[in-house]
Amino acid sequence: MLTAPRPEPERKDALARPLGAATAAVEGPPAVPTYGEMGRFTLPIVFGLATYALQGVVDAAFVGHLGTAPLAALAVANVTYVTAMVVLLGLMRSAMTFLAQSYGAGGHESLGQWVSQYQWLALTSLPILLLAARGFPWVAQAADLSSGTASAAARYMSIRVWEMPFSLTTVLYGTLYIATGRSAFPMAVQWGAVALNVVLNYGLTLGHFGFPRLGIVGSAASTLTSQIAAAAIMVGATYLGPMRRRHGLRLLRRPHGRTLLRILGVGLPQGLGDGLELAAFTVFFAVVGRLGEAAVAASNIGLQLTQVLYMPAIATGIAAASYAGRFIGAGAPKLVRVTTHRILRATALYMGVLGIPLWFLGSSITARFIADADVVRQAGWVFKVMAVYQVFDALGIVLRITLSGTGDVRFPMAAVGVCGAAVMVPLSWWLSVRVEPGILGAWLGMLGYIVALGAVLLWRFERGAWMRMGVLRGTGGRPDVLPA
Repeated sequence: MLTAPRPEPERKDALARPLGAATAAVEGPPAVPTYGEMGRFTLPIVFGLATYALQGVVDAAFVGHLGTAPLAALAVANVTYVTAMVVLLGLMRSAMTFLAQSYGAGGHESLGQWVSQYQWLALTSLPILLLAARGFPWVAQAADLSSGTASAAARYMSIRVWEMPFSLTTVLYGTLYIATGRSAFPMAVQWGAVALNVVLNYGLTLGHFGFPRLGIVGSAASTLTSQIAAAAIMVGATYLGPMRRRHGLRLLRRPHGRTLLRILGVGLPQGLGDGLELAAFTVFFAVVGRLGEAAVAASNIGLQLTQVLYMPAIATGIAAASYAGRFIGAGAPKLVRVTTHRILRATALYMGVLGIPLWFLGSSITARFIADADVVRQAGWVFKVMAVYQVFDALGIVLRITLSGTGDVRFPMAAVGVCGAAVMVPLSWWLSVRVEPGILGAWLGMLGYIVALGAVLLWRFERGAWMRMGVLRGTGGRPDVLPA
């Protein structure tokens, strides 16, 4: 039988306790977490986020045994899938704003109402992904894939799309735990899903344990099954444990139109911001593509490596959003500024130190992935630019996620769109033809984007407009009495 995790002792996280005014006299006012408390809360988020990258690595590792064509099919299908789901993921992660603020306001029993409304959005994601799967032939044609590769990618997509409602459900319930100050259980579930995916890929993709060798179809089925299992464990453990009663959780609750509209008003800007950034990066790679295959390969190696290395910055941003939402709900916005500054200092220190090996060892790192001397040389320039912008990237990542926790979502979306369109794209193109080597110029354009975005978001946070944007102001955390 599934059992929910035991609640963490209250003293481990100053914000794992109720923060409403009704409890203040008993438990004391909310307090700024220490660096140790922030570390204990954030580390499980870091390891949990790592599983998202590992799922793709697992699939690629097993499909790679099938040959080059299936591996190419997997790559194109995964890019299409991620592009189709990016807005939905942003929408689902906006649950942090409502859940953390409701929890901070003392409306613990209302969290279940928010979860149920988000659950409807997770279920309605499937038609969107099915449309993406139907549109895949046009993607394959644009990518000029061979008929065999396109067919394999289409088969993979036709199975993988069924994963989306389950993945979004896992994200939703993981957000519920993190919004209430508990981060260890979602991490454990995510790592269990990775382990299951490894076992199933070994059996279904390569034909072991008595299973037929299904190839790329088996890889898709393995990933789908592991995500279904993760969602089932997350939901089952939550409803069978004390959180069900504490937070008023119910599996089925009728949709509430006004609440759904409010969720879309906060969630869509977050998802669209992610989509705009993805679009800007796509155009950036088109600019790099003009410089030749070696430039594309060098850029891809740099991005793939740093995506893993800067995951702790994303995790600290999620932690900061959780703290910010709970403090806003508790009516203590001044503590948001102090806590966020602490998190920013720790993240900037990490990212700044990370830049040292990127500057000096970039070429050596690349040489372990590929022997092409031209790729290694160009990657050295990429890593040097990355080393310079690490601290600014920390600002952008943490503040963008933190502002979302306060309810300030439209400005970050606009900032991403404007900085991408007005800085990254034109500057990368112009410098790629003005600076030698061209790849250095292109990545200096990326540097300009990251510096500009980090500076703009820092200005927005310090200005304090988010202090007046609590999404639950005057509602006591209840979704049925939202402000007009």
